[in-house]
Amino acid sequence: MVDELYLNGIKINPVDKLEVIFEMNTKIPSFQRNHNELLPGLYLQEVRHNIAIYDLRFIKPNKETIPIEAMHSIEHLCATYFKIYSGIKDFVISFNPGACQTMFYLEVLNDKNIDVKNELINFIEWAMYQTEVPGAIEEECGNYKSHNLKLAKLWLFEYYKVLLYGRKTN
Repeated sequence: MVDELYLNGIKINPVDKLEVIFEMNTKIPSFQRNHNELLPGLYLQEVRHNIAIYDLRFIKPNKETIPIEAMHSIEHLCATYFKIYSGIKDFVISFNPGACQTMFYLEVLNDKNIDVKNELINFIEWAMYQTEVPGAIEEECGNYKSHNLKLAKLWLFEYYKVLLYGRKTN
């Protein structure tokens, strides 16, 4: 039996041990969903501290992945659109790729008047007219060679169909 418990180099009191063990065994909301049942779509993953976290699920998990060059370009396009052009730019906190390469996260202030789906449709329509990836030069990007606008547009168009029709169509 362990007499002392340390967490990040700090000794935890015996009374606190059960709470720490419980926290260590609790799954985050994303891990509580059966990923084999997730389909492409837009999901409100959780609301925490007045922040709504959306799962922009481009493809079914564990079947295929979005190439990193496409994901990187989508990230740059979306960050630019949502921070400069979007009607909800004052509500957007962040846009991040999912490491699983099947989705992105969009975090916005939780406001019932925000229509995330419509904003995503507007974003994709805007992205289709772009002739270059914003910020894709060495001075502005930590991996500037890892972009592919054409591939990003192909993946965005597939997601556009998901948003409009509720499923991928071939």
